[in-house]
Amino acid sequence: MSAPTRAAGKERLLPEGSGVRRFAAAGLLNAVGSGFFVSFALLFFQDVADLPLSTVGPGLTAASLAILLLLPALGRLADRIGPRRLLVAASLARATAFAGFLLLDGLVPFLVLAMLSSLGARAEQIGSPLLAAVLAGQDGGQDGAARSRWLALYRTVFNAGVGGGALLGGLLVTGGVGYPTLGLFTATGFALAALLYPAGRVHPAGRAVDAPAATGTPASTDAPASTSAPASTSAPASTDTPAAMDTPAATDTPDATGTPAATDTPDATGTPAATNTPAATEAPAAVAPGTRAPQAARPNGPSPWRDPRFVRVSLAGAALFLAATALENALPVYLLDTLRLPGWTVGAMFGLNTALLMFGQLPLDRRLNGHPPSRLLGVGTLLAAASVLLFSLATRLGSGSAVVLLVVAMIGWTVSELIVFQTVAVVLTGLPPESRRGAYLAANQLPVGIATALAPLLVTSMLALSPAVLFWLLAALTAAAGLVTRTESSPS
Repeated sequence: MSAPTRAAGKERLLPEGSGVRRFAAAGLLNAVGSGFFVSFALLFFQDVADLPLSTVGPGLTAASLAILLLLPALGRLADRIGPRRLLVAASLARATAFAGFLLLDGLVPFLVLAMLSSLGARAEQIGSPLLAAVLAGQDGGQDGAARSRWLALYRTVFNAGVGGGALLGGLLVTGGVGYPTLGLFTATGFALAALLYPAGRVHPAGRAVDAPAATGTPASTDAPASTSAPASTSAPASTDTPAAMDTPAATDTPDATGTPAATDTPDATGTPAATNTPAATEAPAAVAPGTRAPQAARPNGPSPWRDPRFVRVSLAGAALFLAATALENALPVYLLDTLRLPGWTVGAMFGLNTALLMFGQLPLDRRLNGHPPSRLLGVGTLLAAASVLLFSLATRLGSGSAVVLLVVAMIGWTVSELIVFQTVAVVLTGLPPESRRGAYLAANQLPVGIATALAPLLVTSMLALSPAVLFWLLAALTAAAGLVTRTESSPS
């Protein structure tokens, strides 16, 4: 990246473009609805569906796991119809599900609607990063800095919405608002979000709608002035070699924000990559009779699980997500039952975590400008492991000292979250060609879904042994994730 471009990336905190406000507002409404639901799911269904908790819990788990089977089809759909249509459908599906919860009783309707709600949630988790990557192409160029800013904005509004939704839901329930009214608010929020998502100017198949007809140099808005960047990731290099994220010339090399390189940058010769020109997408070269078309020309490419770079980053991200979810589930039990601290400490810890996630993502993303993803993941996972071990040391201190230590541990853990999950998101959206991003992001939801299902089991079984065993296991998970991503980024 040229020096002027890098300097500009450091000065900007928010992404630019006509869709910023609508993207943020839609994401915030979706996240507020999720915050309502996550905090009061069991009590909501016990009251509205008139089902015992012994049925609601396993039913929600079964619905979530069943949806994992549909993830490959969901990814193909995302690549076919584009992220905005996917997000609109996802929001409407979730609104329909919550309206149905209020109107229908019984176990079978509950399970069907729970699957519909879970399907919408997974589609949103696929479509939002996908739309962020598309909109980044309209934010002053096709560089990784723009994609990083949009993904940081998505994570910021998501964390703000979930935290705000949980807080608002708690206030409404405390104030006497019934669970049916809470469900109505949630359905309305999802329906409004469907109306707000902005459209990206990229064809679902992965080529720009407004691309020039000529096959010469690309339009100035689609590529930065520098021509020293590698070929577009729409025609990625062989996946037999790992992405060298520490090497300036590599395709997945970070730019000024520590993100992978641009996806639509011309190759080193100054001409656009062959698969990124209109001629290559609209008039492909003839194929001899009896031979198979090249893989890049097929609408459905190979499974993401055949890409070793994706496998390493996805599994590392799932391990980090498992550790984060397990810590979130274990912390209230640890503070109240093991340390015998007052109840306000639980709210204080989660409030501190939410505030840092809300206000720290965008500034930190700008500050980490220019650092390689492998280095960021290494530092982030090391900080996460150290913070988890700090939590375990609180058993050796008195109440006052333990609270101070827990605050320090929570700050360290939250900063590690800001680093590693943002970096994983940027790398995952930069690995595949543009026409395959939906399939990759959908495949990534599989290990994330499994991690979500395993977290409660891991917490309950490990706490039964010893809290120290749980914390050491979580530290080992985060350290292993850092090692995996470091191996992935090493030159072959």
